[in-house]
Amino acid sequence: MILVLPTPIVNAIFEIIKEKLRTEIMLPEEKLTKAVQYLLRYEANFKIYLSDPNIKMDNNAAERAVRKVVIGRNNWMFIGSATAGKSMGILYSFVQTCRNII
Repeated sequence: MILVLPTPIVNAIFEIIKEKLRTEIMLPEEKLTKAVQYLLRYEANFKIYLSDPNIKMDNNAAERAVRKVVIGRNNWMFIGSATAGKSMGILYSFVQTCRNII
């Protein structure tokens, strides 16, 4: 089930966050403070999915596609030699690129 929040609700959430940041005492080095500042700095980017129904709220599909290459990169270090590892890395990257295109 995909939860789609209407624009007024998302805007209200951002306003509440901004108000809390203005009125509450938050230590600058707290992880929560840094997360809130990051969220507000990229507010337009976080809201872009509201303008187009084809845009997803997350990038899980892209991260899953890249994961195979990242895990493989660690495994190629132990393939036998530096040349073999480089060749296998190039070949595997090429195969993975073809998979993503199809």
